Amino acid sequence: MIMAILNYSGMFLPYALIRRHGMKNIRLAIKSDGSIRVSADTSVSLDNIEKFLIEKINWIEKHRVIPSQVPELCDNMTLYLFGEAFVLKITKLHEESVNIINNVILTGLPQPENIAAVERLLISEIAAKGREIFSGLLKEFLGSADWRGTPPALSIKLLSSKWGHYSKAKHEIMINIAVCGLPFDLARYLAAHETAHLIIGNHQKEFYALGEKLLPGFKKFDRELSKYRPDLWKNIISAYNKPI
Repeated sequence: MIMAILNYSGMFLPYALIRRHGMKNIRLAIKSDGSIRVSADTSVSLDNIEKFLIEKINWIEKHRVIPSQVPELCDNMTLYLFGEAFVLKITKLHEESVNIINNVILTGLPQPENIAAVERLLISEIAAKGREIFSGLLKEFLGSADWRGTPPALSIKLLSSKWGHYSKAKHEIMINIAVCGLPFDLARYLAAHETAHLIIGNHQKEFYALGEKLLPGFKKFDRELSKYRPDLWKNIISAYNKPI
């Protein structure tokens, strides 16, 4: 991997370039920290790579989060869980703990200034809350779909670019933890969406018909979801909970 800089119209865009043998297409990815990664075959010239980046410049600007724009967690920050506002309180305690009481998320740890440790605790607690909510939603929609098979496994985790995914190989529904920062009706839509994928793999006519049966207004919720971004768990923080 080498670091390169694209100079385009007075804008300097740093990116990591990875060369691999046998690649048919140039691939572009934006990491959660805002860094850009480009993968290309060894035969592709740097000029062609930069032409590719220039063609994608609007997409990059739309999806990239500049690190300086990512707020640090701080005391009294507003967080959103399934559309409900909570106030984050960070305090010093001998042992790590997270408690949700009357719309206050009380997070205690020996070093409250350690932002990474606060994030780790919150991710764990929010994932547990997400599993509780989605377990109930999936049970509801599996019943509506008259699903007679084995219920899928459920996991709430950090996903880089998807709200959710059904893995047929693992028979597992994976939900992005950022979903926990969406309004509840959109989280409910995602549960219906992934339930429909248990039965119909692709986004074809039958898939949307099933989705509408499970959740009236299915396509309307799909359009509403497109206003939000799934790339950071910090969707849960108020700055990232607003539509783009």
